[in-house]
Amino acid sequence: MITMEFGDPYLAVREPVTPSESASDKVRRNLSRRRISVLGQWHFWIEHAHWTLRTKDKTAGSQTSMQSEMRDILSDLDGQKLLAVEPISAVGRFRLAFDLDAILEIWPATDIDADQWSLREKGGPFLIAAMDGSLSYIEAR
Repeated sequence: MITMEFGDPYLAVREPVTPSESASDKVRRNLSRRRISVLGQWHFWIEHAHWTLRTKDKTAGSQTSMQSEMRDILSDLDGQKLLAVEPISAVGRFRLAFDLDAILEIWPATDIDADQWSLREKGGPFLIAAMDGSLSYIEAR
């Protein structure tokens, strides 16, 4: 799973929450803190798909086993502007192009029948890519 934020940044603040009495110590600790996150106007989430990310110097993807390689290539993507999301020839395959030459390709995982990815503008509907490559909009709940 990968999540990415694009567009104009803004701060999201979650105030402390009182946990239920049955919550674990870890949950209690996390909920008792104020969380401040930098988010973007657009939120992109890859969940049930394979992917490959190519930057000028590196290539890695969902099947990369080295965490250090994964961190390196994802940090190369940090700060790049999303230019386009387009379907490519194979059914269910998409390419995202970025301004500093990064390319992210996404294709269906064959072992699960679920949506591949979603893209959402702050407060707007979700654009969902199904395994067959079809796109649909779902209103935010």
